[in-house]
Amino acid sequence: MKLIVENFGPIKRGEIDLNKKFNLFVGYNNSGKSYMAQLLWAVGNEEIVGEFLSYLQFKNRINKISRVKEIENLKITEKLLNKLLNEFAIFLEDYLSIVLNINNKHQSINNISIKFD
Repeated sequence: MKLIVENFGPIKRGEIDLNKKFNLFVGYNNSGKSYMAQLLWAVGNEEIVGEFLSYLQFKNRINKISRVKEIENLKITEKLLNKLLNEFAIFLEDYLSIVLNINNKHQSINNISIKFD
């Protein structure tokens, strides 16, 4: 699976292969290495994923699951996974200003696009 970003600060288009165990960011100063590293950190951060689940419940995009048995019987299909990843990408676009500790109108994230493929 790949994480794809467009218009992310100085990065016009970038990809991270999430199947790899190790990623190394190399480049000139102010080329977007730290932004990509922070985004990658956010994707795997348990707290941020928890915020995402709260966001989904708040937006009524998933039904609240009240019993453990229902969770055990939940079938994770490719369609469901793609839907969740698309929602997570939208959430990250909105939440990125908090992750990067910048103003939500900052030029670095003005027209950002995040996708999972």
